[in-house]
Amino acid sequence: MLAEARMPGARWFPGAQVNYTREVLRHADAAHEAGMPAVVSDNELGEVREMSWPELRR
Repeated sequence: MLAEARMPGARWFPGAQVNYTREVLRHADAAHEAGMPAVVSDNELGEVREMSWPELRR
């Protein structure tokens, strides 16, 4: 998994690829059905906003 044992400049999993979007949305339907938000944000004024899984998918 680690190409060279040096820091900085270490290369992890050389040649490996991952589709980040696919991994994030992999369990989106189940999470949405369970009522879990996809993203929760809180700004400096203390305002909280939630984004649903369908919103994130769009």
